[in-house]
Amino acid sequence: MSPSTGEGGSGRQNQDFVEAVAAVCALMASADESAQDCERSSIAAAMSTDPVLSGLDAERVGVQLGDFIAQIEAEGAGARPKLTQRIMRYFGDDRRARSLMRLAHRVMVADHEVVEAETREFRRLCRILGLDPEFVTQASDAGRAQARDLGV
Repeated sequence: MSPSTGEGGSGRQNQDFVEAVAAVCALMASADESAQDCERSSIAAAMSTDPVLSGLDAERVGVQLGDFIAQIEAEGAGARPKLTQRIMRYFGDDRRARSLMRLAHRVMVADHEVVEAETREFRRLCRILGLDPEFVTQASDAGRAQARDLGV
């Protein structure tokens, strides 16, 4: 097992997953036209509690996230396909796909106001990964409730 990834695998695989995590966060955070501080805080909290995400270097994810948000701001809709491509690598990898979408859900609800554009983006990303949005939402809500109960 690799200490930097929490899983077996090469550094390139780890970098690909870091990029997918940052891409899903950037797409969700910018779905409502603004990336807010509470969304970034939610990302950090999710990374520390999700068993698949907790092995990633949060600083690397943060730097990549900043780069992707800047790319979205500079290129607008043109950045979306490039970022989506990074996420699509995890179609069929249910464990990582579910972690990506639980993280996306946390970003979506971080500001306690979910707008239609966020819901559409969340559903689109779920479809790309072959996941049922309702299942991901329920699992994410249950996980947050459990974390609250445990004081995490």
